[in-house]
Formats: sequence, C-alpha cells, structure tokens
Amino acid sequence: MKTPISSLYQDKLIDLAGQAVKLERLEFWDATATAVSQACGSSVTVDLLLNGEVISAVGQNVDACALGSASSVIASSKLVGKSYKEIYEIRQELVNMLRNNGPVPRGEWSELGLFEAAKDLKNRHQSILLVFDAVLSALGK
Repeated sequence: MKTPISSLYQDKLIDLAGQAVKLERLEFWDATATAVSQACGSSVTVDLLLNGEVISAVGQNVDACALGSASSVIASSKLVGKSYKEIYEIRQELVNMLRNNGPVPRGEWSELGLFEAAKDLKNRHQSILLVFDAVLSALGK
C-alpha cells in the first residue's frame, strides 16, 4: 500500500529535484528575493530581469528539499514572459489543488500535478510554493 509520502516522492519528482543544482543566479538583475520555509529551512533565491512588468530572464539559487527543488526546476522554464498577475494566478491554482482538492493546473503548468500527492501533507506545502513566493516578493518590491 502506498502512503502519501511514497506517492509523493516518485521518480519523476526526484529526477526534477536533482536538476536544481544546474540552476544559477543571474550576474545582473532588476529584482531579487529569497523565500524560506519555516517548516524545514529550505530556501529559494530568485533573480529576475524585467522588460517592463514582464520577466525576461530568471536565475535561481535553490537550497531546498526535493519538493522545493523540483518546484523550482518546473518553474524555471516557465517564468519567462510572465507578469506578477500570471505568477500569482498559477500560485493560487497550486494552492487550490493542495489545500482545497482543486484541479491540477492545466496547460504549461500541468507538471505541477506531481505535487497532488502532497494534499494531505500540509507541512510540505510551503516548500512547494517557495519559488512562487520568492518571485512574487521580487516582483512586488
């Protein structure tokens, strides 16, 4: 029988988390912020280059658990071209999936469905959301 933990830590998620070491900070940026999980101490720092209010380049330093790392890797390829509003909306979809049994995000963000098994593991939610919290904080400055 699979437990919520064993369902969550599937091979795809572990593979993604391992890719976080390839993420690098930007040499120059317009906005930067760090989000830290109070539950486990994981942290994600994002650097953003902006074209007006739209992200044109992303750098990251990820010092996080497998969940925070995998989430950061998924987001890294999807943040360019997005605005604060779009990042806020996808974060809300992710929160709705995790906390309210909502649907898996659709379209380019559907890979976030990997975290669906974390619904009952509330202490893991903050780590999954770190990259989005850091981006929103950077854009809100």
